[in-house]
Amino acid sequence: MLARGEFKKYTKFEQMKKMEELEKMEKRMGGIKNMAELPGAIFAASIKEDNLAIVEAKKMGIPVIAIADTNIDPSQVDFPIPANDDAISSLRLILSYVYKAIIEA
Repeated sequence: MLARGEFKKYTKFEQMKKMEELEKMEKRMGGIKNMAELPGAIFAASIKEDNLAIVEAKKMGIPVIAIADTNIDPSQVDFPIPANDDAISSLRLILSYVYKAIIEA
């Protein structure tokens, strides 16, 4: 879009909004464009917040590990971790174990 000069047809305000949107997408998803292959699994800290990534992973046959709070259906993921995904202390504890497991693997 930017390389093809399509921005010129928009007003300056619309161009600014589109640039903000592109920058946001690049920040959130820019890492996946350099991946040579699909990941062996994905980890989601919240089934509710990361639902789009979970749905896409399921379509691609990628196993999903996620923290499953009581307010969401844990059957959406392959390996649910029952815990409170709203409490920072809970997330910190679980993520420290996930981090250690990844480093040791």
